[in-house]
Amino acid sequence: MLLLPSISISIPRRRPWGWAWGYRQSYHNFSLSLLQNLSHPRSFNQILSHAIASGVFRDPVVSSKLLYYSLSHDHDFAFSRTLFFQIHKPNVFSWNFMFRAYSRSSFPAETIALYNLMLRNGTLPDNYSFPFVLKACARLSLLHKGREIHSSTLKLGVHLDVFVQNALISAFSSCGAVEAARAVFDMLPALVRDVVSWNSMISGYLQSHRYELALKVFWELLGDGSLSPDEVTLVSALSVCGRLGLLDLDRGRSKGFRQNSA
Repeated sequence: MLLLPSISISIPRRRPWGWAWGYRQSYHNFSLSLLQNLSHPRSFNQILSHAIASGVFRDPVVSSKLLYYSLSHDHDFAFSRTLFFQIHKPNVFSWNFMFRAYSRSSFPAETIALYNLMLRNGTLPDNYSFPFVLKACARLSLLHKGREIHSSTLKLGVHLDVFVQNALISAFSSCGAVEAARAVFDMLPALVRDVVSWNSMISGYLQSHRYELALKVFWELLGDGSLSPDEVTLVSALSVCGRLGLLDLDRGRSKGFRQNSA
């Protein structure tokens, strides 16, 4: 029989700043002593039951950590979804855990549904929320939702977050709106762009069969000089050359320059 580790959650004696301090401390003691040392899935239900019975599940830090652990071991997310909806006021971390899990699963539409629910409940997404939701948009080809999220990123001031903008470029490209993807790419300052930004743009042109433009972006990256291409960049560039019937990248460079001057 698996025994639950001994737990002592008690309210300390009154302190000058009041009872609430001790109550809050008991929450975090639970979090540190149990959640960080949870080593076997079979003990999870016992710990969860104790958290609910003792009242510490109401603390958003504790509930979000329990949810994270549940999602890590719940392959169909049925139990985790039930657990999530037991949280009285989920913090943005709990929402993001759900977004991430569903965006990578066979049920990406659940990410969109949860995102809409989050907004109706009055919780604002953060810069970690958007890439997961945009990934779901890309998988479902929801261009209208991608445009809506793009507008939200501008309103919330995360339009310079490279991870959010890279997700937008990828989502627009996957939805067939490569011009919108290019607009996002061009609005991203050169100092903010990373190699993923360039790769996403090259991939977008490649997906839309605009091979000359993909090659042009590749040579623009090399000409920029501040970043080096990675394996993904080179594979995409070679794929473009293959589609154009070019024997090597040097010939592709000539093709790219002709396109650039056109």
